[in-house]
Amino acid sequence: MKHFLKSVFLVLLGILITINLSVINPLYSHTVIDHQESSLNVIDLIQKGKIYYDHGQFFEAIEVLQEAQINLREETLNQAQVLSWIALAQYQLGNMEESNNSINKSLELINNLTDINPQIQAQVYNTQAQLKYLQGNLTEALTIWEKAETFYSQANDLTGIIGSQINQTEVMQRLGYYHLTEKVLEKVTRNLAQQSDSILKIKGLLNIANLLEVTGKIESSQTILKRILCLVSTNKETETNLKCSELSELNYEQNVTFEGINTIFQSLNNTQILAKEESKIWLSLGNSQMSVFKELKNKDELLAKESSKEAIISYQNAQTLTTNNLIKAQAINYQLHLLIDYENFELMTELLTEIKALLPEINTKRDGIYAQIYLAENLMKLLEKETNQNLINSLKNDVVSLLETAIEKANLLKDIPTKSYGLGILGKWYEKEENWEQAEALTYASLSEAQQTNQFILVYQWQWQMARILHKKSANNLITDITDLDEDRSFSYYKMAFNTLKNLRKTFIISNANHQLSFREKIEPFYREYVNLLVSNQFPSQEHLEIARQAIEYLQVEEVKNHLKEDCLYVTEENQNIEENNDPKATFLNPKTAIIYPIILPEKLAIIDSIPNNNYQKCQRQQTENQDLKCYPRDYHLYLTKVTQIEVENTYQEIKRYLNPRSPQELLLESSQKLYNMMIKPLENDLINNQIKTLVFVLDGVLRNLPMSALYDGEKYLIEKYNIALVPGLKLLKSKSLSLIPENPNILIGGLSQARQGFTSLPSVENEIKEISQIGIETTSKTIIKNEDFTEEKLTKLIKESPFSMIHLATHGQFSSEAENTFILTWDQKLNLQQLQNSLAQRKVIKPIELLILSACQTASGDKNAALGLAGLAVRLGVQSTVATLWSVNDQSTSELMIKFYQELIEMQRNKVEALQKIDALITQGLSNEELANINFNQTLSQAEVLTNAQRFLLQQTQYKHPYYWSPFVLIGNWN
Repeated sequence: MKHFLKSVFLVLLGILITINLSVINPLYSHTVIDHQESSLNVIDLIQKGKIYYDHGQFFEAIEVLQEAQINLREETLNQAQVLSWIALAQYQLGNMEESNNSINKSLELINNLTDINPQIQAQVYNTQAQLKYLQGNLTEALTIWEKAETFYSQANDLTGIIGSQINQTEVMQRLGYYHLTEKVLEKVTRNLAQQSDSILKIKGLLNIANLLEVTGKIESSQTILKRILCLVSTNKETETNLKCSELSELNYEQNVTFEGINTIFQSLNNTQILAKEESKIWLSLGNSQMSVFKELKNKDELLAKESSKEAIISYQNAQTLTTNNLIKAQAINYQLHLLIDYENFELMTELLTEIKALLPEINTKRDGIYAQIYLAENLMKLLEKETNQNLINSLKNDVVSLLETAIEKANLLKDIPTKSYGLGILGKWYEKEENWEQAEALTYASLSEAQQTNQFILVYQWQWQMARILHKKSANNLITDITDLDEDRSFSYYKMAFNTLKNLRKTFIISNANHQLSFREKIEPFYREYVNLLVSNQFPSQEHLEIARQAIEYLQVEEVKNHLKEDCLYVTEENQNIEENNDPKATFLNPKTAIIYPIILPEKLAIIDSIPNNNYQKCQRQQTENQDLKCYPRDYHLYLTKVTQIEVENTYQEIKRYLNPRSPQELLLESSQKLYNMMIKPLENDLINNQIKTLVFVLDGVLRNLPMSALYDGEKYLIEKYNIALVPGLKLLKSKSLSLIPENPNILIGGLSQARQGFTSLPSVENEIKEISQIGIETTSKTIIKNEDFTEEKLTKLIKESPFSMIHLATHGQFSSEAENTFILTWDQKLNLQQLQNSLAQRKVIKPIELLILSACQTASGDKNAALGLAGLAVRLGVQSTVATLWSVNDQSTSELMIKFYQELIEMQRNKVEALQKIDALITQGLSNEELANINFNQTLSQAEVLTNAQRFLLQQTQYKHPYYWSPFVLIGNWN
């Protein structure tokens, strides 16, 4: 009987340990209990706890598990495990503090024991890591999962080892440690290949596929999912649709990880058991295809529709192949979401009937309640397109009924986060119906529930919703002219939402797909609404303009994150960028610079210029006597141009069309002057009065794809009046040393002059490399590789192993709004952004790359967000400055410009060394910063001026006078 009890206990605990809240979906692990015997009563309580948990009844699960824990009395190890499961359930209910207390108590119990089973220690650490991950403590989670892996290894639990490793790869990816991620994935695939359990292999492959998708390798991810389906499906139609014979021959990418994946596939067996997982795999494939659809939706309508059709087929297969009602409901919901876009009402009617019948069976569980809320959201979306009044009335009743039932069910489960979500969506419904009182009451209730349990991802959304409702309630218009924003309740909620989102994106990890923040739908619109409100006043305060500037900066950061599919980018603290510091050398070396933020809004173009405040130090001295005085290192000015977003985008299209040298130049000048009048003319006097020398643009939307240098005032191009640089946002710039180019830099020069891989030859590259290599720039070393030597292997090896501070690559390349399509062409392959980043990340030298020059790359044709690829490359690679081209220009003119650029660079290098020596001598004499600032020095060249001078050199030559030849060269990053 004792052995029977112990066996039952082991089985129950083994099942319960599979409970997991994380998006990582780690693999299950077997549980070994210490040599304690437990009663049937405790086993029964744990069984009940599992059932309650599986049904989303977390409150009840906690109650029975706590009773089981008390009954375990002296069984310390078993108590520790049960406490860790209680912690998970408490987290699900939003009880963060109680959850942390439970897991800490669990750790305390096992740490006080001298003789402990490593299996249990591993499982408790696994739970702790999950909680740290869900709370956004990524570095701690990674460290703890590494500990868990160590203890699983001591217990010879290969399943637990694999689960821990997969969890680590997810955290590493979020932290940006891509080269480490691939190494761990290689270990995962090797371990999976050793497993005899085919189900476990499938689970591992699914996790790998999901990881590949979030790191941008969507094609490889889908290939894995399709190969699994080809293996397990008995449907001949599946084999035809997925082209299984072709998939089996694919090698993915030349990478050890994928070699290991092929080995796993070869060792899979028992396809009858695997077929039980088929519906889940189809659901995963559908989700991947849905992601592609969302990415393509605003880029290519035809390709987006094709991805939508593929996703619908996958969801239909998931729906028909399962007996699990929850999976059926999820598959139907996703189909409805896609079908509404293309107005397939006949199929939608069938699906609505089917899902309504399923709801009573599933809405007693948390995931089932979310499915019900998601259905209500789909119906709200459908109502925006429906015109039949009878159907409209019916759908409206359905929306309210679904949401009220979901809230009631969540309340019964004592599930506060789910209740908050339901209340918030119901508030959104009444907002759409313009029932302001109901909308406000429900949104306030949902916000209170979310704040009570620290559900910040909901807090931000309901604060934003409250801001909109209050604004609409006071005027049937979202943005109105408010004389005193600080007195406006809606503004205070916008401000709260901004601060919540700012902190949320720093630390929070999304743990439920129903809450995931969609950039295009839920982040970008908020920032634009908020900025629109801040600039609605004709005479905004410096404080409000500073907030607007911060908001647009954060929007830029979020756009780059969304492009790179990376949450953890380096972001500077407020006012701590390379332009704003108290170093007298920086004050001397930085020319007078204006930072310009053009913001495209629906009915206007807002321009904020940021100019150094000459009275900043004086203000700081006065601030010591008057604490309420606010000092800003820069003065902000707002200029509004009454022009619609459509007009701005049409002007952009005109300029792009006329930038072709075969087009009449007068048409280009007319369009360029039109944009000049929108963007520059309003602030022209401001620039002149402050003797501004350099313009640094933080560009918005389609403006990123245009060369600002080609804007025309009627007499001169902008580049003839100012030095010009671009930044993807000051918050994405790292502080740096003052002397941009070291006194004796190491330079890597690489180029491809011959036609390769379908790309044309670049014959002038030979001369460009020859001339640059002979220019008298002082170097420690100079390495040149070209044509046959310019291979992916040699280039990445040199980057990893040599201390280059400058890299010059004269070859074809492309910047795309899709990170995986941003690449540089080598002799043997396209080197994509992630491969290049991995090489830089594995450098064996600490010395940073100060300057990267890409002299023949271009933004992807027809991709209006392609310049994000250029910004993303500059940010992801972490180089201080990047010089690149917006389009592939004339081979000969590029060569001449680059030679001139290096000549100017030598001048800058020499002048800066002399200037810094002079300042050091004056500081040695004891001059104060203020006295030093008053000395009239001759300005040295800045890096922006180096490029500008090279462009002006081309402009002065008759054959290259057209902006096509000189304007596409842009400086991204540090301009000093």
